[in-house]
Amino acid sequence: MLKGAGPARTMTAIQHSGVYQMIAQTAKFINRLISPDLLGWGYLSILLLSYTLVGWMLAAFQVPWWIWLVTFAVTLHLIRSGPAAIALASTWVTGVMFVAAVMKAWTPLGNSRLPYSNAQLWALGLLGIWIGAIGCVVLLAGAPQFVTRALGRPGKHVAYALVLLVVAAMAGGRLVYWR
Repeated sequence: MLKGAGPARTMTAIQHSGVYQMIAQTAKFINRLISPDLLGWGYLSILLLSYTLVGWMLAAFQVPWWIWLVTFAVTLHLIRSGPAAIALASTWVTGVMFVAAVMKAWTPLGNSRLPYSNAQLWALGLLGIWIGAIGCVVLLAGAPQFVTRALGRPGKHVAYALVLLVVAAMAGGRLVYWR
């Protein structure tokens, strides 16, 4: 290692490089192009669509009412606690996916219609659903700051708006499936 080449000196060299300046200029351009209000409303739109898809998936897999209830409870806790509740919500999603996989694959518990000819596709589908559900958890955990930008109101209004949005989206997804 070169004498005097510590972390501070390396960081200074990176900051003066052309790549760092190009990234900084690109970030400034994007910030001028997209206003914080537009970013907040875009975030809410993505959140609405993703939780509509969650409701549709729960309806499509015909989960029992208690799974809906616990999903709502975990979602409310995630809204209230923010990123601190990501571990709990991820555990719930993983548990539901594990039970769904066991119920489908183990004949005595579920039905015997396991698609043996397309088992890899079925497994990749479950993996994709799991990754999407974890993405919804992370998306909702970071939502309060973006909703505050979009609504312009901090505090309880943000939590109420998120609860209303998520519950309406999941109920809407269920209605879309049943139509």
